Amino acid sequence: MRFFGQYKKITFLFLAFFSISVFNSCIGNERKDRLKFPAIVAIDQAKQRVFVIDNQKNGLNVIDVAKNNEVLTKKNKDGDKEGLLTEEDALILPEFPSNAALASLENDLSRLFVLGANEGPLQKIIVIDFDIAGGLRRSEISPISVAGESSDVLVGIQVDEKRGHVWVTNSGSASLYAYDIKTGEQIENSHIQLSGIPTRLSIDPGLDLMAVANSSSTEISIIDLNNLNQAPQTLDIGRKTRDLALVSNNQGSLLFCSILDENRAEAYRLNLNDLSQSFLIGEVNPSTPADAFDEDTVILNGNINLVTAGNLTDGRVGAYYTQSSGDLLALRVAQDLTSIEVQRVEVGAVSGEGIEPLLDNSGNISDIYFASPGVGTLTVVDPFEAEFSDQIP
Repeated sequence: MRFFGQYKKITFLFLAFFSISVFNSCIGNERKDRLKFPAIVAIDQAKQRVFVIDNQKNGLNVIDVAKNNEVLTKKNKDGDKEGLLTEEDALILPEFPSNAALASLENDLSRLFVLGANEGPLQKIIVIDFDIAGGLRRSEISPISVAGESSDVLVGIQVDEKRGHVWVTNSGSASLYAYDIKTGEQIENSHIQLSGIPTRLSIDPGLDLMAVANSSSTEISIIDLNNLNQAPQTLDIGRKTRDLALVSNNQGSLLFCSILDENRAEAYRLNLNDLSQSFLIGEVNPSTPADAFDEDTVILNGNINLVTAGNLTDGRVGAYYTQSSGDLLALRVAQDLTSIEVQRVEVGAVSGEGIEPLLDNSGNISDIYFASPGVGTLTVVDPFEAEFSDQIP
């Protein structure tokens, strides 16, 4: 058993359905049960919109953060309010969505890039546009066909807003490609050949770097977005990765990993001049205690799934992992990157999948949103205190 850092803390919050309904009534927002199988979260940071995609049945909801996390609705043929996209509507999503990324475009337009299983070729990106005037619809640039075989699976997708690119991993051909977020055209020199089975992506806009997880290799690839002709650097962490998050502050750079074959979260301090000199600064595994004086109580109560990370207002760096239990695992690193505080936010939402941070005007995390298809909810967590804040049914 290994545990790094000076702090060991756990917060328990039991949320019965009664207490949730009382909380919602207190804030004056009567919420209907709009979310069915929420699994993917993508956020338009500029417009403060949270897009929540179901993993089946053509479900997509848009949440207006500025209006107290109100779920936007439309009227159906009977005059009743319902979510903006449901199984009764024409299918505009992949049949089984698996991942998504979002670009904030001019005027009121939000553009959503969605991966998932479709009839016919798999290697295509479905593009959905949304604005208040026009609602949800397929974009004129949809679908974007990605080079490869028709059976190739696209796994990772991230938007590089600074350059106006959307990146995608073709796991079947072990390749990366980038496309223009406005036209859908492939970016010159963006085809990057990797090894193994590259999967999920993470971009640090401050560093202009992109990290690539790998489900069949222990090497993580690091791409210089300013120099696509340069061969990717690699960091061998000795374990295959499910997901990762790359983030930096004025003291250095960190890489948070969700390990594929082991129920483990890891944090690495990166040496960008020589990645081989990077080192592990902390990990959480099934035997990590929740209480320093009671080793029989462990911090993990489910399988670690996806991770997101970013800077906090007090200078710390926060990383947040979803778990199969529906609870959230929080790792918060001191500003000098020398110690880690580990905390579990007990939500009990049965499952935890897609997770995204909402950022403030300075680029710091203000809220964490994560989806739980098992109970059909979107949970909001305060990243600073790692405490439950809200839940949207």
